[in-house]
Amino acid sequence: HADDAVMLRKLLNAQRILFVEDDISVRNLVRELLTDIGVGDVSMASSGQEALDLMRTYTPSIVISDWHMQPIDGLALLKKVRSGQARIPSQTPIIFLTSENNAEKIHTVIRNGVDHVLVKPFNRSGVMRAIARIAQQQRPH
Repeated sequence: HADDAVMLRKLLNAQRILFVEDDISVRNLVRELLTDIGVGDVSMASSGQEALDLMRTYTPSIVISDWHMQPIDGLALLKKVRSGQARIPSQTPIIFLTSENNAEKIHTVIRNGVDHVLVKPFNRSGVMRAIARIAQQQRPH
């Protein structure tokens, strides 16, 4: 188990995460959580547009985005990335944070290519597991 912990730490440390959230208190909370669990590089955007602008110079290994934002929400951001309209690889993993627990809506975003949906209130271990699982899938086999 000690080996697993070391590997997990290395995995988290290697991540470059772009976190997109319009609510400053949630933004600060999640930034703290990500730093706390050992994510090596955390970048923040307060809107979908700001995230797209940032992607011109910052290539995240994972994007974590709030779903409901104005004017570009998480779904619009997801579609832009998946269709190759953002400056990052179209397959970049995307995790949505949401208080949305409507199964139908969640299926819609999954169909549109979201990798994981974290339903609020989320906790540290849930976030850590989601990132670790996605980071492991990203590694060249």
